[in-house]
Amino acid sequence: MDIQKIQQYKSAFDLIAKSIKDDEGNTIEIWYARELQQVLGYSRWENFVVAIGRVMESCKYWESMWMIIFVRSRK
Repeated sequence: MDIQKIQQYKSAFDLIAKSIKDDEGNTIEIWYARELQQVLGYSRWENFVVAIGRVMESCKYWESMWMIIFVRSRK
């Protein structure tokens, strides 16, 4: 992937990013799935849900210091 394409994706992600505070007052950057769906080029929600399911399954086996948290929300 070339640097220009990476910058385009970063700009798109930055535009839809939200900041919230956790229980300790730390700022956390989040994205809503419906907005990510569009940025990632999924035209149908049903197809995107399948992709999210695969990511969630993969994260079960990811051994790292980093945590990915998927939270269900209703917008």
